[in-house]
This record gives sequence, structure tokens and C-alpha cells, in this order.
Amino acid sequence: MGLAETNVLSNLHAPEGGIFSYSSDGREAIGIRTGDVGLFVSDITLRLQASSPSTFTVSLYSAEAEGPYFLPASPIASFDTVDVLAKANYTFVPLTSAYLSPNTYYWIVSQGVTGSGWSYVEAHFDFVDAHTSDFGVTIHDYAFIPDGDTNWNVHSGADYIGITGSIPEPASSAFLLGIFTGTAIIGRRRTCRSLSR
Repeated sequence: MGLAETNVLSNLHAPEGGIFSYSSDGREAIGIRTGDVGLFVSDITLRLQASSPSTFTVSLYSAEAEGPYFLPASPIASFDTVDVLAKANYTFVPLTSAYLSPNTYYWIVSQGVTGSGWSYVEAHFDFVDAHTSDFGVTIHDYAFIPDGDTNWNVHSGADYIGITGSIPEPASSAFLLGIFTGTAIIGRRRTCRSLSR
């Protein structure tokens, strides 16, 4: 069955703003909320830079059940590591299947693995909500863990992010629906026949 790749979420087109810097073990998180459609993540793109050759990694986290910020809870999918140096868009690919359920909060958490002096490039503050999505995925918050700390802090930045993903093509969905409907009808006929004997 074919899967149609789509723009899950992107604000990579927005003008650049500031730089959010770390030195060693800090982490940055972008909170998203899915729309009415479940989908698989194909890749995640972040705009990053580092003062020396570094490697980054990304993880998909579930969110706490309680608001108001629904902070990162537990990692549920890991992505590959990417070499980072000059300011650019860097793309991370999941190591295993990364599925986003409909109408659910998630966090994209990234951190440096090696190197130092790494930074997230932020979109201009006026463009915090200037993201696009084919399926109603929205950014709900940004959070970070400062160097040497263990607690999440919500902040008002606007990290650059692009997510592509895939959902079943309409033809595949119709095909699946036909199979399920046909199976249900056959099952009902068999039940009716057995009851009439």
C-alpha cells in the first residue's frame, strides 16, 4: 500500500531571528499537537549551527497528561545523529517507526552529542505562528533544559523546524475500507446462515 509523503509542519520559510545557545548538556524541545489525522514521521529538519564540529541527535517524546504546558515525558522514538557545524538546515531520520496519533501532544527533543558551542537558530519573533501544515499539526510550545540542569523550562522562542511524514493514500484507504466492509458482510452472512440451520 502506498504512502503519500506530506508537509506535516514547517516554519523554515520564516525570516531569521535570534540564536539560542548551549555549551554542553542542554536540551531544546519543540512541542507539537497533531490534527485529526495520524501519520508516520519521515524526517525532521532543524536549523542549527556549532562553533566547532559537533554531532546532534533528535528524539520524539510523549507529553505529560497534565497542562498547561504538557511538558516532555518519555522518549518514544529515536533519530540518527547528524554532523553539525555551519548554520544550515540539518535533517534527522527516525531509526525505527515514529507514529503520531491524532489529536495528541508530542515533543521533538534535540541535543548535542559531541562538540560544544552549539546553537538553535530561531525564527523572527513576529513569525512564531508562521508555520504551515497539510493536516492541522500545530506548534503548542517551546521548552529547554539549561546546561547543568534537569528541569524543563518553557520559553517564547521560535525554533526553525520542518517535519515531513506520510499517511495512507486515499486509494489505499478506500481499498482498506473495502476489505474491512467486505469481511464484515461475509462474517454477517455466515452468522445468519449458522443461525438459520
